[in-house]
Amino acid sequence: MRKLYPLLLICTLFQFQQELWSQSNEGTEFWFSFMEHRDRSNNRMLMVTSKYNTTGTVTIPGSGWTRNLDIPANGIVTLALPSECENLGSENILWTAVVLRTGQASSAYIHQYNDFRSDAALVLPVTALGKEYFTMSYSAYQNSDDHYPTEFVVVATENQTNIRITTNANTEGGRLKGSSHSIVLDQGQSYQVQGANVSQDLSGSYISSDKPIAVFSGNRWTQVPNGCGNQDNLLEQMYPIETWGKEFVSAPSALTSEDIYRVIASEDQTNVRVENNTGNILFSYQLNRGEWREFKLFNRASLIKSDKPVNVAHYLVGGLCNGLNGLGDPSMLMLNSTAQFRDTVTLFNTRFQNIYRHFLNIIMRSQDSASLRIDGRELFSFNASFNKMGAQNEFVYATIEVAQGAHTLLAGGCGLIASAYGYGQAESYAYGGGANFYKINSVQSDAGACLGDSILFVSGLPENRFKVRWDLGDGSKSSQHRFKHLYKSLGKYTVRLWVEDICVGTIDSLTKEIEISLRRPLQTSPDTLVCEGSTIVLRAMDVDGAEYQWTGPNDFQSEHAWLEFKNVKAEQAGQYSVVGNYFGCKTYPTSIKIVVVENPIPDLGEDRHFCPYKESLTLTIQSNEAIEWEDGSTFAMRDILRGGQYSIQLTNVYGCSGYDTLLVLEKCPANVIFPNVFSPNSDGINDFFTGIFEYVENPELKIYSRWGEQIFSSNGAVLEWDGNFQGERMMPGVYVYVVQYEGYDEQGNWRKFQASGDLTLIR
Repeated sequence: MRKLYPLLLICTLFQFQQELWSQSNEGTEFWFSFMEHRDRSNNRMLMVTSKYNTTGTVTIPGSGWTRNLDIPANGIVTLALPSECENLGSENILWTAVVLRTGQASSAYIHQYNDFRSDAALVLPVTALGKEYFTMSYSAYQNSDDHYPTEFVVVATENQTNIRITTNANTEGGRLKGSSHSIVLDQGQSYQVQGANVSQDLSGSYISSDKPIAVFSGNRWTQVPNGCGNQDNLLEQMYPIETWGKEFVSAPSALTSEDIYRVIASEDQTNVRVENNTGNILFSYQLNRGEWREFKLFNRASLIKSDKPVNVAHYLVGGLCNGLNGLGDPSMLMLNSTAQFRDTVTLFNTRFQNIYRHFLNIIMRSQDSASLRIDGRELFSFNASFNKMGAQNEFVYATIEVAQGAHTLLAGGCGLIASAYGYGQAESYAYGGGANFYKINSVQSDAGACLGDSILFVSGLPENRFKVRWDLGDGSKSSQHRFKHLYKSLGKYTVRLWVEDICVGTIDSLTKEIEISLRRPLQTSPDTLVCEGSTIVLRAMDVDGAEYQWTGPNDFQSEHAWLEFKNVKAEQAGQYSVVGNYFGCKTYPTSIKIVVVENPIPDLGEDRHFCPYKESLTLTIQSNEAIEWEDGSTFAMRDILRGGQYSIQLTNVYGCSGYDTLLVLEKCPANVIFPNVFSPNSDGINDFFTGIFEYVENPELKIYSRWGEQIFSSNGAVLEWDGNFQGERMMPGVYVYVVQYEGYDEQGNWRKFQASGDLTLIR
């Protein structure tokens, strides 16, 4: 980075305001979700403020919960949110996202708390979101009742968002450190990842997507640092990598004796220096992509510089170690670089969960300090003053105590960056984000184009703040922020962009490789006819390194080269189109027609029963398809002679088959027949009283005299009475028999029966 001559840029309040909103913490659409808190009964609060009288709507698309807001100018609206917006567990796709939409530019904040466990975060609008993130959290914590992991949550703002996650620790879901996995989220869905155990810190996990996403990171509950006794949940929104910077000023937390910081790199071989206010180096590191280092400062500011983009997290220390005798607790906030100064900042100091001391940290260029106004007041009216920072005293910082609520900070020149935080007894919150979120680390253009097509180059930066100079790699130059360029030859070109921050006085350079190629035919699978329930694989083949975009029925989209549809259904039939994209040079669309033939549906009816000894049963199929029964027969009619399981397969002319199975049970109705007379005279004819039992189980026969005395009973294998009782012959006359048994009735139900009748004994 090369220092330039100082240049004072005086900006009128609200000048270029629409452009600044587009890359700041102000906006009209915000997406967020809450990570898992230590306590299931925690409170989830949304706070919205605006410089305008406006209205808004808060919705949880997954549950249909919605509320309307009336937001007064320079006022604050708070809204308690239900538990449906909190993520529980790890590596599950849930519908917990919340969307806030407002009519005029607004700022949004969230606060999550319960019984001395609290933190807050600023929420970025969709215009400030990106597609690449590294997460920052803190070491996990465990005590006798539970393990409280590090965690992060990803929120999709658009349908069919393809996301790839590389975790920097083992996860609760069983993924190993360094492993990558992909998910697809629709708008309103979220995905939380938690560390596997107390030794796993997810800081440095990498998240990329093909559409803008929101990422929140922190801890369910932890100590900062370990061993300090007090614990708190940590909650902060992560900043896109393209908004990271190379120069940060860290201001100490109010009243405390120490602060902890972590710095993380976006590129390999990133050199980092931490300097004191005279330019002496306190710490120096060389970090690779995704690596971070932690350092501690004792009630002092620092200037953090790097040769490649980094991000810095600031941690408030727990109340047993910060020198405040229990006031305050762990909290986390992300710092903004000095490249993100902003002329107007709105912050909110939350009152919830016993917070009663509120502070702002403000960082500015020294030459702009006299222009600062806080809620229309000068700095001295808060009994505060600026402290100088940097070897040339180029920066100043101030810490002021304020009342709870919304605060508007104004500054001329380059502007300012700010953070808000607060203390209570064993309680705290903190968040950064009072700044711009210019996407200063990426060249906003396509990766290439086809020969004969123009490429649109866009700086993505406001012209009133930044000057640009382009070298397009073919001898062409430009100083415009937005223009088209036509390359005349095939090949690869290195585009270099120099960005001059005319307010701060620095120059940075960015490079991007683009390729101009020829539009080429795309090879794909042929039109395909398959049976319902089959597996289809569609293939697209372009040159190595090409990207693909598929579209199809029912809003289908995919970016994979090969598509696999398992258990395909009829509604997936139709025209699928694919375009290959090789560094911006797209092929002509190629279409594949998929025909899904429905399988025949034979119907043998419901399972049934019959009695083969009393009736006949014939199964009949009305079909023009080929028929095959399980015994190999091919007739449309089949006579059933016994119980069993019968199945049929129908096959149409396309080879698609359908099956049906029928269970036939033999259930003959139980029947008992008894004579009404017998003669036990030993002549060998009708000497015993017995019955005929058909399809009967567990029969029992009893004989009674005319006076009701039981004279015979049997439930054995032989049910017959010989006319005797207790060894004596019974007199001729009329007796009563009663028989009980079990069996099927006419409807096929198993039941118990009882029958009785008169019998006459003849000698």
